Amino acid sequence: MDAGPPWPGPGRPPSCRGSSLGLLPGASPPWASPAGCATPCGRGKGRGRAMTPEERAAFGVEGDWAAWRRHRIRWSECDALGHANNTAYLTFCEDLRVGPGWSALGGRFAADAVSPVVAQIEARYLRSLVFEDEALLTLRFAAVKRTSFVHEYAVWKDGLCFSCRTVLVAVRQDTGERVPVPPAIRAAMLAAGAKDEAG
Repeated sequence: MDAGPPWPGPGRPPSCRGSSLGLLPGASPPWASPAGCATPCGRGKGRGRAMTPEERAAFGVEGDWAAWRRHRIRWSECDALGHANNTAYLTFCEDLRVGPGWSALGGRFAADAVSPVVAQIEARYLRSLVFEDEALLTLRFAAVKRTSFVHEYAVWKDGLCFSCRTVLVAVRQDTGERVPVPPAIRAAMLAAGAKDEAG
């Protein structure tokens, strides 16, 4: 018996299942349009809207975050005991990094494009999530230098469950050369709260 796709809506990819992307109160989206997004993440209900006080309270969110989305833990993200696997949290960060953290700012992923490459990653696992838990994933732009920038991520459910910080380097994909962060993307990150550490 075919129950249909395991995600809501026809053609909606699993990476977006249960997602809702938004911004904090008073923040305007650092991207002009969803053009460049590889998936429909954030194009629906929550895209570009502020996180409500009720949502902050429901997930126990602290601090300011430039972008966020809801996520329901899938079985494929769990170990045999139903706990979210450690690698799943890193995939949550990756989804935010390539969506609202790059593509939505005007970045591209192509052989002739400048794209981010992870140079360093630091992760802290504080509390487990389990199958079908609904969590809130958040992203903020911590700093931007000349050729690199820093993203901070968090996963929330009744408070902080996981935090992560990555240093990313802007690289030409065809040559592997380290290059300056594209000006429009740099400006969008600064507008969203990143510290300018270009020096």
